[in-house]
Amino acid sequence: LTERLALMTRDPHLDPADLATVDVPALVVVGRHDVVRPEHSRLIAAGRPRARLATVPGAGHMLPVTHPGPLTRLVEGFLAER
Repeated sequence: LTERLALMTRDPHLDPADLATVDVPALVVVGRHDVVRPEHSRLIAAGRPRARLATVPGAGHMLPVTHPGPLTRLVEGFLAER
């Protein structure tokens, strides 16, 4: 998984080895029309035992700006589960 994330993200600021050690509840949110390939988000969520992936329909990469309501509801619901 770590190697696949490294190859897929190619982000110099993201070290997939660091992600492999994350053992906290996590919410990975992606827009349905995001420019980031959906499998990137799925891999990040799948590699965390306590992570959940959520997709915002109709949203793109800037979903916090374009879809603040749906994002807020997702985050509030996630936090309420804790």
